[in-house]
Order: sequence, then C-alpha cells, then structure tokens
Amino acid sequence: MKLFLAFIQALLFVSLTAGLQNTAHAARDFTKNTSNHLSLGAGAIGPLLNGAAGVTFACWVIQDTQAVTDGDDVFLANHSTLGSVGLRLRHGTGIRLTGALRRQNADTGNVPLGATTLSTGIWYHVGVTVTFGSNGKVYLNGADDGTTMAGGSVATTSGTFVSSTGTNHDALGAAFSGTAPISTARQLDGRMAEAALWNIELTAADFASLARGFTPDQIRPQNLVAYWPFIGDGTNIRDLRNTKNGTITGSIPRADHPRTYQ
Repeated sequence: MKLFLAFIQALLFVSLTAGLQNTAHAARDFTKNTSNHLSLGAGAIGPLLNGAAGVTFACWVIQDTQAVTDGDDVFLANHSTLGSVGLRLRHGTGIRLTGALRRQNADTGNVPLGATTLSTGIWYHVGVTVTFGSNGKVYLNGADDGTTMAGGSVATTSGTFVSSTGTNHDALGAAFSGTAPISTARQLDGRMAEAALWNIELTAADFASLARGFTPDQIRPQNLVAYWPFIGDGTNIRDLRNTKNGTITGSIPRADHPRTYQ
C-alpha cells in the first residue's frame, strides 16, 4: 500500500511540474537562423497603439554573439513606411541600443542611440520610449543610456499614433520582410524575457523598477497593451493582455530566466 501511495504521489508531482512549466515565466533562446523565428502576425501591434500619445517597449535580453553587420532586432512592429516602434542592438561603434520610432507614414525616422557598448553573456534590461513630438530615449538597466539622436534623425511629429495595414509581420527577435526574417543579420542570437509594450512613455522611475526585477504587469498596468512572458511549450507564445499571441516557426526553446518579482 505504501509503495502504491508513493507511486501516486510521484505521478502527481510529475503532472504538477509539467503544468507549472507551461505557465511559468521563461526566457526564449533565439538563434541566427531564418528557419527559426517568432512572428506576431501582419499588422498585429498597430491597433494596440492607435491613438496613443506615446509608446514604450522593454524586455530583458542577453546576447550569445553580436552582429558583425547591421544589427540584431529585439522587437519591430508596424515598420517600413508605417507608424512603427522598434528596438535593435545595432552594429557600429560597438553594439549599442538603437530605437526606431515613427508616429505615422509621413514621419522621418526618429532614431535614439545609446552610449554604452554592450557585451555578450550579460543580462541587460533594455527599452525604448517616446512621447510623440519629442526625441525618443533608450534605457539600459533602468537609466537613460546617454541617448543621442543618430545622424539624420529628427523628433517624432506631435499627435497620436496612426496605424496602417502592412504586409510585414511584427516580430520579436527579428525584423521581417513579409512573413519571414529579412536575413540572419537582423536576427537576435541570444535570450529574451519579459517583453512588453505600453501605449505611453514610461518614466525613469518605471524603468528603474523594471530593471530591479518587477514584472511589466506591475508597471502602469492600465497602459500595458501587450505582455509576453514566454509562457507555453508549444508553438504559441501567449500575450497576457490583448491576445496578440506569437507563433513559433522552427525552434525557439525555453531558457533560463533572469530574476523577477512576480
């Protein structure tokens, strides 16, 4: 009888552990392979920001290798000639944070550039934010990263975000042309965690809290429009706010997660 009860307890433990793995926050391990990618779908993000006076994207990221040309895209949505928001680890004078912001089709690109040269093998909390009509900022580990504007960049035009229907898929971990990554040069090689999008410019205090380990759903939750804690073991990555779920093609496995306060 004792052996039978021990067997039942073991089965319950395995079942519970599997369930927790499916619902626990995780990182995802991205590689420079165009067969492995995570798409949010064409025009998925624009409607979440339509009419917003500002926008913020933030996440945790660690690079295994760094781009030798172009830059590794962490997030890019509603891009090309549309209203857009993106964050890259840009190749240039060292690998530095670079934003890509446009309120509407007619805007000239707003490209905030960080000052810090990033290294491989280190978890960073990163983000890009703007109130339309001003210069964007990039944040590193909870502080403005000495943001300057990249050559030819101008402030966004004032007003609110205008989304358009595009054919390029919005994505995490890559920049897409149509339904697939542009190239391996625009893919992240490393892990990402706690990715989130707000329809407002976050403050320095907000970024400091995120960098201390507070999860995005604890920071201005009324303005949080998408949150991907990379829950799930299948091909779907759940958005816990507005069901803008991601779809994995190929393999983007679960990985170790940075410390957070959930």
